Amino acid sequence: MEIAKPSDQVKVLNFLERNYVTSDPLCKSLKLTNKKLDRSLEFLMIELLSQGMTIVAREKSLENKIIGVSVNHRNCIRHANRLEELSKAAETVNCKKLLLIWSLIIKESSLQDDALGMSFITEKKDLQGQGVISELMKASLFL
Repeated sequence: MEIAKPSDQVKVLNFLERNYVTSDPLCKSLKLTNKKLDRSLEFLMIELLSQGMTIVAREKSLENKIIGVSVNHRNCIRHANRLEELSKAAETVNCKKLLLIWSLIIKESSLQDDALGMSFITEKKDLQGQGVISELMKASLFL
């Protein structure tokens, strides 16, 4: 487990698109899984990656491929407000709904403003149940 480097950005974005968006129940129900990533969602991911709080799990091989990602942030209320702002720029109605739902969930929770938020956490599909998510969560708690 390590903090993602700026040079990992494209790989992390591709990983999230292949593994998070295609398996997240809310993304599935809003039919966001079979299209190119909405620009506002992609922008959100890039924005969160730039905060330097993303943890990546890599396979132990020469290729060192990403097998899991946890995109984290702080300032939950500010993040909820940012989600609302981004929803206004969403290219599709369903992406707008997704961003607004996420914002509402954050605002309605009793999280402190400086609480750790895990915006996106996912693993390579063929590694599900092998503890990658658990390890990503543990590593995220030490940020």
